[in-house]
Amino acid sequence: QPQASDALRLLLLVPAIFIYIVTHELIHGLFMRRYSGVKPKYGFSGLYAYAGSPAFFDRKSYLKIAMAPVWIWFLVLLAANLLLPDTLFWFAYILQILNISGATGDFYIAWVSRSMPADVLIRDWGYKMEFYCPVQKIPGGAG
Repeated sequence: QPQASDALRLLLLVPAIFIYIVTHELIHGLFMRRYSGVKPKYGFSGLYAYAGSPAFFDRKSYLKIAMAPVWIWFLVLLAANLLLPDTLFWFAYILQILNISGATGDFYIAWVSRSMPADVLIRDWGYKMEFYCPVQKIPGGAG
């Protein structure tokens, strides 16, 4: 039998999701600034928020930028699930589901960038990405 407190938790989930989305992008931006010294830009495009930067990042730094929000939120929400009373378990669990599923793009770009040359440079505008690899000479070729 649903109770009034269940409805309140469901109602509070909407602002919690908004806070999650905004802080997820803020974490990306903090890491972008940490690794470049360049102030990131934030915005909304359609249904998603983004953090972007005109800076170039090496692969190792960009992997940290891409994965930081999902790992930080994973640990925070795991602690919440372990420490909060049982009545709040599903509240934190739903946010954890959002964290993992919402980071699909981050997982994808981390996977793709891992297969690129170690000296690739990555620029993430937030709404588009660019990858720069040095030109490699072809043995016996003119380049």
